[in-house]
This record gives sequence, structure tokens and C-alpha cells, in this order.
Amino acid sequence: MSETTNLSITHIQAAQNSKEVTANEAFDILDGAAAGQVELNIDGLSGDYTPTSTSMIRALTVKLTGAPAGALNIIVPNNRKMYWVWNYASGNVTVKTAAGSGIAVSSLKARFCYCDGTDVISMQAYGSTGISQATEKTSAFVTGAGGTSDLAIGATVLSSSVEVYVDGIRARKGAGRDYIVTESIPGSGNYDQLTPEYADAFPSGANIEILYYT
Repeated sequence: MSETTNLSITHIQAAQNSKEVTANEAFDILDGAAAGQVELNIDGLSGDYTPTSTSMIRALTVKLTGAPAGALNIIVPNNRKMYWVWNYASGNVTVKTAAGSGIAVSSLKARFCYCDGTDVISMQAYGSTGISQATEKTSAFVTGAGGTSDLAIGATVLSSSVEVYVDGIRARKGAGRDYIVTESIPGSGNYDQLTPEYADAFPSGANIEILYYT
């Protein structure tokens, strides 16, 4: 029987009996892909680990538990699919297709990612134009309110073109929010510095990603 391209949902045939069985199965698969969770115990694993295809493409959240024995790749199907990878395990992992390079998800972090049919890419930033590679920091803004962090951009950027993510969650931008984009030299027009508004806006040790649009 024929199936949908991405979630492998069985099509209802024109003359089949008990159409409600196939329809209800389709509803269950869609429900899982939109809001379901699969938990993968990766304790003691290393190298490449390939869960069953159906367990991956029919869940939105992938929760990883355990303690991997070494560098570990979680291999997902080539089906186009969004994933929220929650790495609750004690080791870092890479989420990728069999032939791709994938993206890293640090221990005790979570990350939105998308398989585009070829590889797994990060979905933590968006824009109508090109996106530069993220500058990733592990201990930014430890000085708290009033501290600053230069954006290693190499060019002037607009304050509206910067996005900041803290442990995979986008921070709030603007006055009265988590951070503002400022000029390194007041009046220069070069918005190339971030200033946190509050002492706890960017906790020490948090995974900070700074992304800017070109």
C-alpha cells in the first residue's frame, strides 16, 4: 500500500474495507509527530546508534537518558522531520543522518533540529536572508547586569539582526528584556556589543549562542 513521503502514513484506498482503521492509525501518527515523545536509553553506547525509524519519525521530542561510553551519533532516518532533542544523558551526542555531519547536543541541553532529507540542521534561528554561523560561548556574561560581550562579527550589524539563545531558548530582546544590543563606541553606529539587563539573564555556565543575520 502507498504511504506519505515523510511520516510513512498509510494511504486510504478507494475500495478498502474498514477505512476507519487506517484513518485512526493516521491520526495517531500525526498526534505523535506533533506532540509525542520517545525515550532512548543510550547508557553504555558509543559510535553510531540507530533507533527504529518509526520510533523517531513518529515523535516530536526525543529524550536521551543514561551515560554513553564515548562519542555517540544518534542516526535518524532521511525523512524530512522536525525534532526537539532533549539530551538528559550525561554525555554529549551528535544527531545526524547516516551520511550527514549533523549537529551536536550537549549533555543536559535541548535543541530544535530538522532533518531536511539529507542531514540534520539546527532550527534555532530564522530570517528572510542568510544566517551566519553561530558564535557559541559556554560562559558568556558571567559579570551579570552591566557586563558586556563583543560580537565577533567583523562587520557592523543592525540591532534587529541579532538573536541570542540560552540553553536552546531564545532570549527576549530590547529594553526591559533580557538583553539589548549596544554600540561598542557610543555614537559610532556600530551595534556590535550585547549588554544583559539583569544579573541572571545569562547564568554562568549556560550554553549561549549568538546568531546574527547577514
